[in-house]
Amino acid sequence: VDAFDEAEFGLGPGDAVPDLSLDPDDGVLTLINASDAPRAYHVSVRDVSVVGRLGPLPSRVCGGRRCTTVSVAVGPRTTVLSPRGYAA
Repeated sequence: VDAFDEAEFGLGPGDAVPDLSLDPDDGVLTLINASDAPRAYHVSVRDVSVVGRLGPLPSRVCGGRRCTTVSVAVGPRTTVLSPRGYAA
């Protein structure tokens, strides 16, 4: 968990801020709350293994594919990074 800083994302004042960012090189997912209020994020991924602090997260079959959903509360002007990214 880090304080949100527009400059870290190459953004200037007034630029639109994405809700999430996925680094294609290392698979790290960043949830971004640029607002002044807490927000909840619900992120679902398919056909990848998601690993949390305590190990692999449970998945289920949905539409014939393996799906994992995480729900994360993110404080105001805060970013949350996935610790290890994902693995195919």
